[in-house]
Amino acid sequence: KNNSSDAKRLEVVLKSKLNERSGLREIDCPMVNVKGLGTEEIAVGFTSKENGLLSIVDAVKEYCYEKLFDQISKKEKAKWKTVKTYAIIDTNIRFKDNEVNKATSYKGEKCALVVRQCSGRLVSRPDEFAFYSVATQDIIQKHLQEFISSMQKYRISSEQLPRRLFEYVNSEEQQSTEQLELCDWNIQTDTTAHNLIDFSQYYCHPDSIVGDFFTMSWKAFIEAIICHRDANKFLLSNEKAQEVFSVEIGSDVENTSKKYKREEIVTELKGKYGDIVGRMNKSLFSWSWFLETDDSQVMSLASSIGELKGNIWEGI
Repeated sequence: KNNSSDAKRLEVVLKSKLNERSGLREIDCPMVNVKGLGTEEIAVGFTSKENGLLSIVDAVKEYCYEKLFDQISKKEKAKWKTVKTYAIIDTNIRFKDNEVNKATSYKGEKCALVVRQCSGRLVSRPDEFAFYSVATQDIIQKHLQEFISSMQKYRISSEQLPRRLFEYVNSEEQQSTEQLELCDWNIQTDTTAHNLIDFSQYYCHPDSIVGDFFTMSWKAFIEAIICHRDANKFLLSNEKAQEVFSVEIGSDVENTSKKYKREEIVTELKGKYGDIVGRMNKSLFSWSWFLETDDSQVMSLASSIGELKGNIWEGI
């Protein structure tokens, strides 16, 4: 606009051209990053589960959580930030109605692309893929303690068994190394370890202060705890934990009021998730059991969009 060097550079970088063969417009733009394009052709060792496709359900959830985290970062005046999303694109590609997406276990799933700010990916270990970018414990200790504090304040987690649960087990004792290993944060960042990227692994506790749109019910929260292989050993066998988490469930359970007991629900959960209930620290298709049981409004929205037969934005 003002003929500056920056404007000229943008004009060169953001050049748009017509693809004559397909009739589609392409953007030749090194300033953006696109998620959901599949795996590299030269990649080896991948299974059909690691197909590089992005579920529209995950795309919508990630967008919502990215906006939530962005607001928290601004409110807390935090040093950590988020990699911003520019667009969610409906690819019009989907699995057949009877075809299972082995990355999620759902049939007939829609695939999307997420266009976001260009960023590098954290490589915290030399033996991991660059796109994985999960921060190791030493990186969390050095660079992400402020982020962890923010998440704890707002009762948000990506742990397989949240650290706060052990407050009720060993409130007067130092937490053991074995217990701390269960508290497994999945934090993915860019190369600086300050800008958060990928948000599908997060969930909000029932008593989170972020609002009803993001929080799961106590019922779903307790079900996730029960599903974890170490729940009985570290949590539900404790008298204080029984008192805190055997909460009263009201009209959302068959319009009756009763105490929610582990024995009453294990059989039902095994019928839903299989015999791995109580035997693994995560489900087969999610980072944690909390992602499987999450019944929040944001998950209902994302799932409803994923079930639409037409364009994903119709009726929104």
